[in-house]
Amino acid sequence: MDVPHPLQSILQSFLVSDASAVLFAPQVLERLSSSCLAPSSHLQKWCTRITSLIHSKDPGARWAGICFAYRTSALSEQLLIEHARSWIGIVLPLLSKPEPKPILKVSMRYLRLVLGAAAGHPEFQRQVAAPAVPKISAALLHIAENSIDTNLRALATQVLSQLVMSYPSQHRALSSKLFALCYGIFGGSSPQPTDARLLDVTADLFSTLHYLGGKVGGVNTWRSCLDAVLYASWVAWAALRTTFPSSMTHLSGQTLNMEGTTPSYFGPLPGDPLTANLLCLDRLNCNITAICALLR
Repeated sequence: MDVPHPLQSILQSFLVSDASAVLFAPQVLERLSSSCLAPSSHLQKWCTRITSLIHSKDPGARWAGICFAYRTSALSEQLLIEHARSWIGIVLPLLSKPEPKPILKVSMRYLRLVLGAAAGHPEFQRQVAAPAVPKISAALLHIAENSIDTNLRALATQVLSQLVMSYPSQHRALSSKLFALCYGIFGGSSPQPTDARLLDVTADLFSTLHYLGGKVGGVNTWRSCLDAVLYASWVAWAALRTTFPSSMTHLSGQTLNMEGTTPSYFGPLPGDPLTANLLCLDRLNCNITAICALLR
């Protein structure tokens, strides 16, 4: 008796309907391997089924389809390249819709995988990856700025930092928004401090933004970034020591030769001293984290 092909078994046993695809997604992901995705008469049926799941009206089926697309692309570079154009075209619009968080997370991970793999294939990078990057980064920026879920914001910011390093020229039009995103986090939070993971990934993104200046302007951009967070750190520290005004005179912007480098959208401190102190402490921590990221 002939043993059925692994993909045939998966298609017939686990993916007969959208509901079963969601129910048995963990088993399917566990069964998939590189050998399963070797050329066969069932491979095209598998990829077609993934496409139909991503197109499904059921959110659970869309989630399962993107999980299968991610796993398939991770196991087979050939399939990644072959189907990236169509799958990116379906997945990318999901980032701009009010999709459930699991769909947004796996979509970002899939896009990160594909765009990272493109680095080793110049033609694929030129034809597929590079044109999609500005749209993907704009969608990620929107999530990082507006999502109320901290983990979702952190993942979007993390993917952005990787894309900036790989595709700096495609991000120059977004440079002001990228800087605003970082300085918005470095402005601190009170009474609750800034989430540690969100701060770390934002500092990592900030440390890549000098790539936007190119080979000529990158050094000056890096220096300007360092000047800005250094001065913001001094100002935050000085605000905690207002009982010693005479000892703070040497911290003026003119003396430090950094006048105007403090991000303007930090805004005035709250009137309540306790809230202001907590904000300054968090702002100091945020900017020191940014300094460390730049120096690394």
